[in-house]
Amino acid sequence: MSVVERGTARCPRCMVQADYAFQEGDGGFLRYQVSCQPCGYEYVEDCTSPTVGISAA
Repeated sequence: MSVVERGTARCPRCMVQADYAFQEGDGGFLRYQVSCQPCGYEYVEDCTSPTVGISAA
């Protein structure tokens, strides 16, 4: 996986500033990950590109 974007966002649990990253994998796979140091919460959401498997008309 390669990091596409990295920054800070609000932690979904405690609402303090936390680190986030978008990571891209093979085949249009995208992962959003938030890691909060103060409360230890880790949020991960995986998704695929909406255009994967769709052919042009």
